[in-house]
Amino acid sequence: MQVKDLKPGMDKVEIELTVDFVGQIRKGEYGESPNVRTYLRDETGEIAMTFWGDLCRKVKKGMKVKVKNGYVTEYKGDLQLNYKEGEDPELTK
Repeated sequence: MQVKDLKPGMDKVEIELTVDFVGQIRKGEYGESPNVRTYLRDETGEIAMTFWGDLCRKVKKGMKVKVKNGYVTEYKGDLQLNYKEGEDPELTK
């Protein structure tokens, strides 16, 4: 699967992408854990993804991200790749 194939509402997404951008870590609102917005890419495009908790401190530009059982949503016109609680993506250099 590639970024160009992703559509809102898709579930059980398995994809490996490269981190292209990492924003600033934000403190969670309303008791949420810290999070950071990133953009992941492959040769076909780019998609946003938010990392939560400990992962937001580990993710760095250039890393590979392997998502299993992810899902796709749309927020303010941008596609977002999400992972389910307890099913953290795998990060590698």
